[in-house]
Amino acid sequence: MVEQAADVPSAIREVFEQTTKQNRYVRTVAWMLLAGMPAEELPRHYPAIRALRDRASTDFDDLDLLACFALMYGWTVFGDQLLAAFDRTPRQRRAVEAHLAHVVERLASGAA
Repeated sequence: MVEQAADVPSAIREVFEQTTKQNRYVRTVAWMLLAGMPAEELPRHYPAIRALRDRASTDFDDLDLLACFALMYGWTVFGDQLLAAFDRTPRQRRAVEAHLAHVVERLASGAA
């Protein structure tokens, strides 16, 4: 998916969209961490993140990509609570996710 995207911003947007549709991995990792599993015992291979970092130019601070994944992981775990906190209904979830996909794409533009 990352390699087939036109550029890094498009790739991160696609990763965000896929992660929100298939969120089991992120939710499972969050559960394991909250249950007390040390982070160093979790898998250490992150192929999508590695591919994005490799694809991005070398003259940027990859904290922009880190921010994209922080938003993505946070939304995946806390999306329902955030919708409620901002007076959004579950029916508005897709519109909110479309906006967030645009936000991560803009963030990744600084990384491209």
